[in-house]
Amino acid sequence: MKNQFFKYTFLIAVLVLFSCNNKTSSSISKTSTTVDIQQVIAISPEVSEYAPVINSFGSLTFTQKTDITSPADGKITSIRVEEGDIVKAGEIIAVIDNIQLLVQKKQMETAVESSLAQLKLAQTELEEGQRQIESRFLGLNKSVLSIQQKELELDNAKKEYKKKKELLDIDGASKSEVEKLEISIRGIETDYKNLLADYEIAQIGFRDQDLLNTYGMVPNDKKARREKLIELNTRTLSAQVEVAEANVASSRSQLESVELLIDEMSVKSPYSGIVGARYIEEGERIKTGDQILTTFKRGSVYAEFPVQEGQITQIYTGMPVSITIPSVSLDIFKAKIAQISPTIDPQSGNINVKALISDSDSKFKPGMFFKVEINTNEVEEQLLIPDSSVFDKNDSSARVFVIKNNRVFSKTINLGNSSEGKICITNGLSLKDVIVDEPPRLLRDGMEVSYEIEK
Repeated sequence: MKNQFFKYTFLIAVLVLFSCNNKTSSSISKTSTTVDIQQVIAISPEVSEYAPVINSFGSLTFTQKTDITSPADGKITSIRVEEGDIVKAGEIIAVIDNIQLLVQKKQMETAVESSLAQLKLAQTELEEGQRQIESRFLGLNKSVLSIQQKELELDNAKKEYKKKKELLDIDGASKSEVEKLEISIRGIETDYKNLLADYEIAQIGFRDQDLLNTYGMVPNDKKARREKLIELNTRTLSAQVEVAEANVASSRSQLESVELLIDEMSVKSPYSGIVGARYIEEGERIKTGDQILTTFKRGSVYAEFPVQEGQITQIYTGMPVSITIPSVSLDIFKAKIAQISPTIDPQSGNINVKALISDSDSKFKPGMFFKVEINTNEVEEQLLIPDSSVFDKNDSSARVFVIKNNRVFSKTINLGNSSEGKICITNGLSLKDVIVDEPPRLLRDGMEVSYEIEK
């Protein structure tokens, strides 16, 4: 009886287990044959005309920065400005003392006086030399007269000798008288020859040949010839004057250099600007080239910002831009592009641009953050899609789901500017494409969808 009970219990358990297995298999089969189709919102890109606007940001910089350094070794006796002070062009902002420069100045002043005295001496010697040449001209003229006088004496003596010789032949004169005349004539001839020799010696330096050898020409005018002869015979003295004049010029130049250096020891601002930094205090010693102050030019500042490589053709020097500096105010400041860098950063693909902003009130400071907007005024066509249709978005690209044959596939697109919930597509889509708007979070590549295109 007991065995039959266990037998029936076992059969009932087997029947129940078989029934459960059939139900599970039926349930699994039903699940595997049922596929869910995702309902999505579909749209197509739209075309719109627009004037591209370039937006960027950057920081302000000064148009000119100058590091003011010491012109010579010395001691700071006065610094008349502090960091942030406004200075005028030419204003003395620091004073440096240098005893050696003052000593050098005294030495140079003495050297100038000495060279002037040497010049005066050389000029006096030249004047004396010129007078000596004038006296030599007179001496030459006197020699000519003496020669002419001796020629007359010789001619008269010869005539007298001829008469006496004729008288001697008729016993009208004695032989001794004739001999005496012969001796006299020989004496006059000797004196005449000596005068000619002396004149020839005295003419050295005063001959036409001398002028030809030196200048290669002989002036036709008598006065000009005389001046050239004076110049020829005083060349050494003239050269001494030139040397003395050069010494005067050299010593004066050295004195001026020292005076300029002493003047530079009163350090002046190179332009109207602002003191940006101060590196030394009064009483400290300083060496040549050590920094004293840094100044920045005031009146205007640069707004420096990057522009993408693809936008470079849309900007130009002189182009107006609108700048907002949040730390100053929400007002829009007008500026113009002043510089466009000729090179592109190979890492970022950007080009550096500087716009010049007027800053007469000195309210802008270096390093201030700003935003810039550039209206290109060039009407173009663009593809637009809603901002809600993209995902995995970064600065220049994003992804969308494109619907093909009722299935979705993700695609990377390149982005342009965006405004009012619309994004400009620069690459990756066409007008014929259909994409998913507001894609569900569980949507995946290859999933089947049902959709209607929104108008």
